[in-house]
Amino acid sequence: MPAILIVEDQVDCAKALAAVCQFHGCDSVVARDVLTALTRLAEQVFDLVITDVHLPGTSGIDFCRILCSAPADQVVLPVVVFSSDDLAREASLEAGAIAFYLKGRDVLAVYALIHRCGRSDPLRHSPGSGRLN
Repeated sequence: MPAILIVEDQVDCAKALAAVCQFHGCDSVVARDVLTALTRLAEQVFDLVITDVHLPGTSGIDFCRILCSAPADQVVLPVVVFSSDDLAREASLEAGAIAFYLKGRDVLAVYALIHRCGRSDPLRHSPGSGRLN
């Protein structure tokens, strides 16, 4: 079963994303901050990370930079940023996110992404484009 790490401090949003994951046959783990997310990543293998930008402590953009700065011989985990801050789009993609989705506007696109992950459909992207193929 594909596993998705959801890094979101808003309880309602985290619950909604987790419910969508379950509906589409994905396991999900919710972390409310980056430190907890890093701990979960050390404990379990994930297929995808969905993170908010504005988190307590370390931002989702810095978290994305951490995850995407893996050495060349390691697989980089796909990171999707899902935020209400449209101004964070460029910084998220520059940090290595494979896509940026705006809360309230791109919800169906995030659900479709989770559906793809649940079907074990590989997530491919064009680097720097912010678009999945």
